[in-house]
Amino acid sequence: MIYRPASSFYSNSIRLLSANVFSQSLTLLTFVLLARLYSVEDLGRFSFFLQLAALLTLLANGRYELVILLGKTRREATTAFQLCCMINIAVCVLILSPFLFFEHIRLLPLYIFVSALSASCSYWFNFNSRLSLIARYGIVQSLSANSLKALLGYIHPCVNGLLWADIIGYLVGIGSCITQKRLYSGIYYIHWREIWEMAYRFRHFPYFMLPLSLVNALSVSLPILVLAGYFSMEKIGFLSMALTLGVAPVKLWASSLEQVISGELTSYIKQKLSVSSLFRNLLSKIFRWLLPAIIFAFFLIPPAVKLFLGDDWEESAGYMQLLLPVLMAWFLSLSFISVPNLLGKQRMALILELLFIICRTIALMVGVGFHDFYLSVALYSAMYVVTVVIQFFWYARVLSVISYG
Repeated sequence: MIYRPASSFYSNSIRLLSANVFSQSLTLLTFVLLARLYSVEDLGRFSFFLQLAALLTLLANGRYELVILLGKTRREATTAFQLCCMINIAVCVLILSPFLFFEHIRLLPLYIFVSALSASCSYWFNFNSRLSLIARYGIVQSLSANSLKALLGYIHPCVNGLLWADIIGYLVGIGSCITQKRLYSGIYYIHWREIWEMAYRFRHFPYFMLPLSLVNALSVSLPILVLAGYFSMEKIGFLSMALTLGVAPVKLWASSLEQVISGELTSYIKQKLSVSSLFRNLLSKIFRWLLPAIIFAFFLIPPAVKLFLGDDWEESAGYMQLLLPVLMAWFLSLSFISVPNLLGKQRMALILELLFIICRTIALMVGVGFHDFYLSVALYSAMYVVTVVIQFFWYARVLSVISYG
């Protein structure tokens, strides 16, 4: 492992956070522009593709990219990076190649390959304490992809243009970080025996971490993946715009809050203090400002959508209002996502998440049975809140046992 001075670490961390905020903000602003350049159907197909790609990208690395950071030596980390690349190539060639025969998703194998490769590179940069490179990659990738989307939208707006823009953005982002040759010394020498040994040694990552990651990725993308098979791409386009504009800021703020909450919980557990009272106190504080924010957003959404997206996207405002309880519940769930890990309850958390996914899918299918898109989204929203309430009751029960048991 390569170590850096503390001052360098903090400056790089701030740079990385700033890059993430910049990338997310640029993506949101670009989507506002794309709404005026592309049709609702095109953005619906693009959103379905992205949700499917997000799931398959996790499969393409087998979650072995997490092993890169666990390397005790540079050689171990290099072996883990090479393992990720091997799995990525195998998945894209052997499993995803049949997608080449389907017109609308024939770019999927290439998209998955570059997306998974970029994830592995990010962990490789992190291992080498090159947080500045991760920040550079994020900015270059976001600028390249979003600029191309806007340019192609003016020239010839189509779904393939959006996909090629993302693919080129990934490649340009990776290319901007390969100028430092010392960073890649020895990475091209493959030791097959060490790769196989590492795959077996960390086999619990694809066995346990991969299913949990897939379930987490499904938590918000489920409506698009399920409803795309039963309703028009225009409906999916309206729903995807509502989710895109809602999910990005929620994910950004929740991930920051999660770090604070996990730190507080860890401190209380180590000091053997009442974790249950801390949990209730934190939840109460979050609700005090989250609930008014949701009410304010409910009335702000219709005029904001009309102002920034135009009259053609008015239907998205209704879906966004309908999904506000989902976004609130998802924000809470993400903020306290570290609880099962801190208490060693990952297996139970996975079982519950699988049951929740089944319940939410049933809610969506009830609406499908009535051929009512709006009803499907409404029932999904209600079921999502119910399942998160159950999740937090479980958290409270487990934490009370820790506190008093």
